[in-house]
Amino acid sequence: MSYATQIETVACHSLLHLEMQKRYTERFIPVEKRNQILVKYLKGMVKSPKYKLAKKDIKTLIQLGRKKGQNLELHIEALRVLEKPTGNNDLENFYFLVKDIERQLSTSVQYTSNFEITRSKTTKPPEIWICHTDLHSCFDKDMELTDTLNWLVSASAAKEEVLLNILSSYSMFTVEHSRNEGDLFLYMRKCRVEDTCEQVPSPYECRVQLAPDSTSTKTSF
Repeated sequence: MSYATQIETVACHSLLHLEMQKRYTERFIPVEKRNQILVKYLKGMVKSPKYKLAKKDIKTLIQLGRKKGQNLELHIEALRVLEKPTGNNDLENFYFLVKDIERQLSTSVQYTSNFEITRSKTTKPPEIWICHTDLHSCFDKDMELTDTLNWLVSASAAKEEVLLNILSSYSMFTVEHSRNEGDLFLYMRKCRVEDTCEQVPSPYECRVQLAPDSTSTKTSF
């Protein structure tokens, strides 16, 4: 891998690793704890020969994460974003998508390997869940999405509309959706060439065209 690719890989997988830690807590993860999680993950990467060109940068990030008052997550974001509004690959775009949702809906996207089991054990279920046993395995070596990500949404109609509006701005993904007992299920995958030919509905149309209980409708965003 080139230096640029190694930096991109380090940043993407570090941020994804941090996202996955939400599976193990119902509480907001404070900055200090986020730094600890990222530093521990980066320490494993700095030992790998795959990232020898980025070794110095990884060590710098580890040092930043150990300093009081620093937000390592923001440093890693800046390492790749550099004021760009979009990502360079599906993994980056997925991360930015989740952050957009959390910031615009003032909620936390959570992760689980099983919707029903997690819901039964959760005292206050989150409004948005993404289900997968290992998010890292959903992306290939080029950081492109290779698997379907299943979402469960238990939110108000107004929030659903905002959510669909956000999804519609990420044209690299396509989404199918269904309803069951009031819950909205989303099935997100990489947008294929044939998907781009379909007319993109407005967010409001997406909401009112949601399939009735136990049926499914396809929408390309």
